[in-house]
Amino acid sequence: MSACDFNTAWTNIADSEHSRDTENLRDLQDSHTSLQTEHSSTTKNLIDLKNSHRTLQNEHSKVTEMLKDPMPWNIRGLINEELENWKEDDKTFIETNGAKCILKCIEENCCVVVTASSGTGKSSLVRHVALQMQNEGYEILPVSNPKEIIKWYNPIKKILFVVDDFCGTYSLNPMKFENWKNMTEKIKALVEKKPVKLIMSCRLQIYQDRQMEALSFFQGCECNLLSADLCLSRTEKQSIAEFYLKTNASEISELYDMFDCFPLLCQLYSKNLKLNIVNFFTNPFTVYKEEIDKLQTEGAHVKYCALALCVMFNNQLKEEWLTEDVDENIKTIIKNTYEACKVLEGTSRLVLRDELDSLTHTYIRKDGEVYRTIHDKLFDFLAFYFGSVMIYCLIKNANSRFIRERFSFERKSNNDEFTIIVPTRYQQGYINRMVDDWSKGKVQDVFCNINMVNCIFRQQFLLHIQSLAISQQKQLASSYDIDNKSTPLIHCCFIGDIDLVKWCIHHCVSNVNHCRNTDKVSPLYISSAYGYTEVVQMLINNMADINKCNDEDGSPLFIACQVGHTEVVQMLINKKADINKCKDTGSSPLYVACQEGHTEVVQMLINNKADINKCRDTEASPLYVACYNGHTEVVKMLINNKADINKCKDTGSSPLFIACQNGHTEVVQMLINNKADINKCRDSGESPIFIACYKGHAEIVELLLKHKADCNLKWKGLTPLGIARRKNHTNIVYLLEKLNKQSI
Repeated sequence: MSACDFNTAWTNIADSEHSRDTENLRDLQDSHTSLQTEHSSTTKNLIDLKNSHRTLQNEHSKVTEMLKDPMPWNIRGLINEELENWKEDDKTFIETNGAKCILKCIEENCCVVVTASSGTGKSSLVRHVALQMQNEGYEILPVSNPKEIIKWYNPIKKILFVVDDFCGTYSLNPMKFENWKNMTEKIKALVEKKPVKLIMSCRLQIYQDRQMEALSFFQGCECNLLSADLCLSRTEKQSIAEFYLKTNASEISELYDMFDCFPLLCQLYSKNLKLNIVNFFTNPFTVYKEEIDKLQTEGAHVKYCALALCVMFNNQLKEEWLTEDVDENIKTIIKNTYEACKVLEGTSRLVLRDELDSLTHTYIRKDGEVYRTIHDKLFDFLAFYFGSVMIYCLIKNANSRFIRERFSFERKSNNDEFTIIVPTRYQQGYINRMVDDWSKGKVQDVFCNINMVNCIFRQQFLLHIQSLAISQQKQLASSYDIDNKSTPLIHCCFIGDIDLVKWCIHHCVSNVNHCRNTDKVSPLYISSAYGYTEVVQMLINNMADINKCNDEDGSPLFIACQVGHTEVVQMLINKKADINKCKDTGSSPLYVACQEGHTEVVQMLINNKADINKCRDTEASPLYVACYNGHTEVVKMLINNKADINKCKDTGSSPLFIACQNGHTEVVQMLINNKADINKCRDSGESPIFIACYKGHAEIVELLLKHKADCNLKWKGLTPLGIARRKNHTNIVYLLEKLNKQSI
C-alpha cells in the first residue's frame, strides 16, 4: 500500500473513530443532562415531600390542639373575630393611671370587678387590660354567663375570662344574679387552682344593690373608676379631649368635671361636630333632646321614627324586619310606631332602613345585620326621651325585656336618671301589658320586672290577675316560660311573696315539683336558698319533693345549710330530708355548713346523725374545710364529736397542715391539744412547721416548736430554717436559731 493510500485509509479510520467518539460523547452528555434533570426533579420532590410532611405535622398539631380544646371550632372562630375587633378599637385607647392600676390588680388577684356609671369607659378599659394580659401568655375568653366559664375551662392553659355587665345592663337582672350565686362555689374552686382569672365589669348602681352582698367572692377586689385613686386626672381628660376634639379641646377646658361620662361625651361630639360644643358639654342630653325634637318639628318624621323603633325593639332592630316579609306582630309594632311618630301609613320599610343608615356614626351603629345605638348611654337617653313623649305606644308595643327593665311605678333614690316613671293613668295599661306578655310565654320577663321588688306593686298585680276569669287564671298559673320552661310558681318562690305562691298552688298544684330546664331548680330549692320559711312550709304541705335536686345534685337541705338558714334546715330535717345527700362535688350538707362556718346548722346536722367524716371528691373532710377557713367553734364541735383529726386531703394535707398554712393559731392549738400528728407531711414533702415558716406565721411556729415539731424535715433540700431565711422572716429565723443553740 502506497503511503498515499495509507494516509487516506488512516484518515478515514480516524474520522470514523472521531465520529463514533463524538456520538458517544453526545450520548454521555445527553445522559448526564437527563440525570441532572432527574436529580433536580427528585430534589424538588424531596423538598415538596418535606414541606408536605411539615404541613401535615402542623395540621396534626392543630387537630390535636382542637381535640384538647373544650371549645368548638366555630365558637373559637367567633371569639377570635371579636378579639380582633378589640385590638382594632384598642389602637385609639389612651393609657390612664386607672388602666395601669387595674392591670396590676388582675395580675395580683384571681377576680377583679371594674365598676363605674355608664359612659366612663368600663368596657374599653377592661378589654385593654385583657389584651395586655394576652401579651403575658393568657388566653382571653369573653363569656356572658358562669356556665360558660365552667364549660370552657382548660386546666392546661392560662385563661382570663372577661365578663361585661355580669349582673345586668341597666338594672340588676335577677336570673343572672341567681346564676352567678349558684355557680360561685364551682368558679371559686377553678380560680383557686390557678391560673384562671376573671375580670368583670358592672354598672355601679347594680354593684351597690343590697342583693349583691350575696356575691361576696366577686367583691374581693373592686376597681371603682370614679374613686379618687382611679378616676381620670385632669391631664388624662385633656389627652382624651385633644384626641377626639383636636383644636376644639381648649373650648371646654373648664367643663371636664361636669359629667362622669366625659370620655363618652368626647366620642359622641366628635361624630356630630355641628353641635355647639360648650352647650353639648354643659348639658349633653338637653342638646340631644333639642336635636331629636327638631326632627319631629321640621318634618323628618321617618328619621324620628327610626330612632323610636330602636327603642321599641330594645336596641336590637334587625335589618331583615325592614327588608323582608315579617310576622304580623312585627308589622303591628312598626305600624303603631308610624302612627305615634306621624309617619304616613304605607311608608316603605326600606325608607326606614335608609334613614337608619343616614344616622350611622351620629346615633346608630350597625353590628352585622342589627341596628343599635353607638353607646348604651345614648340608648338610655333615647329610651327615656321616647318614654316621655310616647309612653302609651311604648307600653303597648315595646319589647318585653324593655317593659321589664325600664319602667318604674315609684321614684326611688337609687333610680337611674333615665328610668321612666309610669304616671298613674297608665299603670293599669302597664299591668295589662305584663299579663299579655305572660300569656305569650314571657313568664321570666313578667316576674323579673323591676317593679316586683315593690310589695305594693305585687299586691296591685295580684288583685288584677285575681279579677280575671278562672279559666284564664288557670291558664296563666300553668304556663311555662318559652325560653327556660320556668313556671310562675318558681318565680314567685324566688320573690318570696306568700300570697303569689298561694295563688300559683291554688290554680296549678301540679307545678309544685316542676323544675326550670336550665338548671333543674325546683320551687322548694329556691325558697330554701332564700330562707323563705313560710313558703317552704306551704310547698312541703302541698307535697313538694323534699330531696329533689338541681342539675348539680344540690338538694334543698344542701343549699339551706350552705346559706345558713337555720329554721329552714330544721324544717327539712323534720320532714326526713336526706341528711347525707351530696352534691356532684361530693360535698355533703355538713361539709358545706362547716365550710361557711354556720355553727348552729353544724350542731343541728350532727345531732341528727350526719356523717361527720364524709369527704368531698378531693378527700377534704368537714374538719379539714373548717380548719382551712379558721372556723374555731365549728372545729371544736367536730373534734368533740370524734371527727378524724388526721384525715388528709388527696394532696396529703392534714387539718393541722392547712391550719398552719392559713395562719389560724387558735385552730392549730386546738388540733395539737387533741393529738394531731404534728409532723405529718403532705405528699409533696412539706411539714406543718415548714409551711408555717414559709408563710411567716411566727406564733404558729413557736407553738409547733413548743410541742416538739421536727425542725429537720426537709422539702427539696430546704429545712424550715432555710426557707425562713430565704423568705426573710427574721423573727422566725431567730426562734429556730435560738432552738439550735439550745440543742448544742
